[in-house]
Amino acid sequence: MTASGVAIVLLACGLVLFLLAHRLKARDAKRPRGPMEEVRPEVLSVATRGSDRDRIRAIKVLRERTGVGLREASDTVKRWLQEEDRAGQ
Repeated sequence: MTASGVAIVLLACGLVLFLLAHRLKARDAKRPRGPMEEVRPEVLSVATRGSDRDRIRAIKVLRERTGVGLREASDTVKRWLQEEDRAGQ
């Protein structure tokens, strides 16, 4: 491969990386970022209905409203439910 061929390949790779980074940045900017405590009453009202499906719905609500990841949302809903159980006793 000639030097100009290598330069073109490197330029193309750089362009692809730039476009991917730009796309990720734009996607993150679209995610709503709100404080989790503001959505806590809404999430708990969904989660405390009793079934596993309701807990999954509550995790989805938390993720949509705050933009947190799946693991963090799941752990947060579980923790909030435990705190509600302790407060109700």
